[in-house]
Amino acid sequence: MERQRFFVDPGVGRDALLAFVTACIAAADDPAALRSLGLGGADSYGLSKACANTFTAIVARERPHLVVNACTPGFIETDMTRHHAEASGKSAADLGMKHPADGARAPMHLLFERLQGNGRFYGSDAKRSPLDRYRSPNDPEFAGP
Repeated sequence: MERQRFFVDPGVGRDALLAFVTACIAAADDPAALRSLGLGGADSYGLSKACANTFTAIVARERPHLVVNACTPGFIETDMTRHHAEASGKSAADLGMKHPADGARAPMHLLFERLQGNGRFYGSDAKRSPLDRYRSPNDPEFAGP
């Protein structure tokens, strides 16, 4: 939870994020060092997404005249994800993967719709989502700060 708070702390700036990323890289092959950073079970993909989202919030604070937001396309069937289906013996649809065209919904929303606010995160359904926890596409839009 402490590490999770780091990623959504409005007081975290570029220097703190860079120091954290540098420490993660140095600890990459040392499970004890990763645990000391609060990353016991984190995978590199999730960690990189958390850092990218935090950087989005930092840039939005530093440059309020720019529109800077982040999104997730969702669990899309691509070369990067297809192995999950193959390993499970199930189809991509059985695992809930969406077609690549569906992955464009949130990015297109950020590009072409009028957005309220800046430095926010949008889910695969193009609705505002919290940075620190999952919001299902069927859940109400996040209304927090």
